[in-house]
Amino acid sequence: MKIKKSHANINISLLILILSLTVAGTLNQSFTPQYKLETPKSSADEITIVTPENKTYTEPMSGYYPATYGFENDEDGTIPEEWEEVKGDPIMFNEIITELDGHKKVLHMDKGNTYGDNNNINQYFKSVQEYGTIEFWARTTDVSQESAWHLKSGTFNQYAIAGVRMMDNTFQFMNSTEWYPVSYTANNNQWYHLRIQFECGTGNHYGLAQYKWRFFVNGVQFGDFQMISSHSNVSHIIIHQNWRYDNFHMYTDAVGYSWDSNYNVGDNLNEGILFSYENTTNLDWKGYSLDGQTNKTIMGNTTIPVLDDGLHSIHMFGNDSMGTMYESNLRYFTVDTNPYLNIVTPENKTYTEPMSGYYPATYGFENEMDGTSRTDIAYVDSTNSIQSNCYVDIVNNFQGHNKVLRIYDANTAGNAEARNHFTSPQQSGTIEWWWSTSASGSNMIDYLFYEGTLGTGVGKLKMQDGDYLDMQDNIVQSYVANQWYHHKMIFDAVTDTYDWYIDGVLRVDDGNFTTAVSNIGTMNINADWANIGSCYVDAVGYSWDPDYNIGDNLNEGLLLSYANTTNLDWKGYSLNGANNRTILGNTTVPMPSDGVYSIQVFGNDTLGTMYESNLRYFSVNTAPPEITISSPSDSDIFGTSAPEYDISITGLYDTIWYTLDGGATNITAGGLTGTIDQNEWDKLTDGIVTIIFYVNSTAGMGNAQVQVIKQISSEPPIPPRIPGYNLIALIGVTLAVTLILVKRKLKK
Repeated sequence: MKIKKSHANINISLLILILSLTVAGTLNQSFTPQYKLETPKSSADEITIVTPENKTYTEPMSGYYPATYGFENDEDGTIPEEWEEVKGDPIMFNEIITELDGHKKVLHMDKGNTYGDNNNINQYFKSVQEYGTIEFWARTTDVSQESAWHLKSGTFNQYAIAGVRMMDNTFQFMNSTEWYPVSYTANNNQWYHLRIQFECGTGNHYGLAQYKWRFFVNGVQFGDFQMISSHSNVSHIIIHQNWRYDNFHMYTDAVGYSWDSNYNVGDNLNEGILFSYENTTNLDWKGYSLDGQTNKTIMGNTTIPVLDDGLHSIHMFGNDSMGTMYESNLRYFTVDTNPYLNIVTPENKTYTEPMSGYYPATYGFENEMDGTSRTDIAYVDSTNSIQSNCYVDIVNNFQGHNKVLRIYDANTAGNAEARNHFTSPQQSGTIEWWWSTSASGSNMIDYLFYEGTLGTGVGKLKMQDGDYLDMQDNIVQSYVANQWYHHKMIFDAVTDTYDWYIDGVLRVDDGNFTTAVSNIGTMNINADWANIGSCYVDAVGYSWDPDYNIGDNLNEGLLLSYANTTNLDWKGYSLNGANNRTILGNTTVPMPSDGVYSIQVFGNDTLGTMYESNLRYFSVNTAPPEITISSPSDSDIFGTSAPEYDISITGLYDTIWYTLDGGATNITAGGLTGTIDQNEWDKLTDGIVTIIFYVNSTAGMGNAQVQVIKQISSEPPIPPRIPGYNLIALIGVTLAVTLILVKRKLKK
């Protein structure tokens, strides 16, 4: 019994122990979750940045535009977050699509076959706005039907403020209840950048008066206009497909609001870099910090404007509903939008003619910005004190010449001068240039030449009152306003003489300098003090320029232009791997002969660092290709088997073909050698066959022909005869004579 009692006590003790442990475990379990909720989450696993990647970005990410609503975080096939769909028929379809013609994540509206019902997508601002700017990208498949963007206030359609639409092949604005067209054509399936500015108060937003608004299409302004309703604010935007129209699509992308603290007006004009991430938790708030700056709130994936060149870091943060903070690791990336010099032209294509308006020269002004004036122009080393209404500047175009130096003088008490001091004075040489004027009336423009740097005056060539005058004021030729003339002066300071050619015609032969000098070191284009006038100068070429050959500027060439973000002390280029040619910047290359070429730009900065562009390949094909037939030859005879051919071609070409029937049937040739198509040969009857070979290129077409004979006979051959005799008749006569002679002998 004692043993049994002992066993019972042990069992009771074990039961008490188990219950104690259970209670303790339960207490611990209820405590543990409270401890975890107070502990910050680990950052590495919850949020992972996908883009930007840890690499160097040399250009934006194609199709992504910075915006308040860029739709990057919205799933395809959904209505974008914070936007509302109001459609009059359930078969209308609105959604986010992946991409359309260079824009990614786009709002698509499909009205379908629903005449009589409107289709709308609305976005109500987080707070009403008294003034502001809204900008976005817009597009439609049918500009004959209404695609509209309205600014409203109050409830859905309570107060109309402003409206822009594409309709009847143009852009239109709404004033009161009517639509009015503006002078900007709208095309199907083309993206347009639209910007709407409004002012409901007296804040003078972008210079707008109260209750005024304006809009821009691709930067072209229309307005100011009176608001449809003089209301105190704007509360939402409506994207609208009108009930009168059907079966068309409209698209909107990258909607930006000026009151969005993370958006600057103009951000969505250009592509940016997509910031995207993955996370394993539900986040109530999301934001990122760029280069350690203050967090920017985001809805999710977003596009950031392209940053300045350099090393950057980005950091992602988020909070869940319990207030727990999550973060990603730092992501480093580099922006270098121009790691090399980037050639713009020539393009990677075949040129069949020069680029219009660009002439090779020592000074062609291609690198000058329009409006550059006085000594900011590389050609102009010095000038005088230019008076009012007198100026020297660069204009974009004059009478078919691009990038031209203008010397303008509208002040009889002043003048304008553009002086170029040669790198070293020249004892002899050749100068050639293009010269024109916009008026042939009372004016006077001089080309003055000086010894050294503005030393003794050598003489001047004049353009005055419709005539060209030599250094002795003799008229040598008349000129017509608004017409270019090519001038060439060959000078010799040893003999103090010069020759003057105008459009290739020698007008002054061994003319004398006004004053004897030992060299010429300065050329000065001058609008005279006592007169008024203007002239235009282009493509100045010097014979002592090692990269210029006399005659180069007679004809147009190919513009070599490039972009770079580096300050270069020296620039040059190499054509087909030849020695570098020093340039001032953009320049015109003499038109190369037909062939395939490569060109590369080089530069050095002040530290001696070398920069270079990638090779740019292009071809020149200004003359049609020529074709030569080696075989067959004229009068060659062929039977049932089609002849073989062997041809050669001079120049670049695209396609070779031939015909046997004058062009009714054309057969593409497989190469320079081959066999004429047997099926086409079989169709021909006996006789002369003309085979014409053709070859074409972007410059034109060439051809060559050969005449052969096709001869197929089915009659048996005729055996040869003894010339002049009939063999059968001869045998018959011989037998008859023999029989007569035998008969006579037997009688005897």
